[in-house]
Amino acid sequence: MRPAPDYDWVSNVMSFGSDQFYRRDALKKAGLRPEMSLLDVASGTGLMIKAALELGVEPARVTGVDPSPRHAGGEPAALSGHPAGGHRRGAALW
Repeated sequence: MRPAPDYDWVSNVMSFGSDQFYRRDALKKAGLRPEMSLLDVASGTGLMIKAALELGVEPARVTGVDPSPRHAGGEPAALSGHPAGGHRRGAALW
């Protein structure tokens, strides 16, 4: 089952499409660079992970964890079809 099936769509609509920009911008302002690693705690549908990958962070350097059993059952929805999709290191890790 896809976690929070409408979350990504609602996030995009409610932010008038700026959600993708502000996630990438937040990571840039935090100093994330392509050679760095990222741990996304409470990664949900994986939107921050997707933003990090769009900034050039290698998929092997990105780890997401979410305590929700709904999120632990599969890859983050935002990574569906992305080259990094399916990258998992454990039951609740991506």
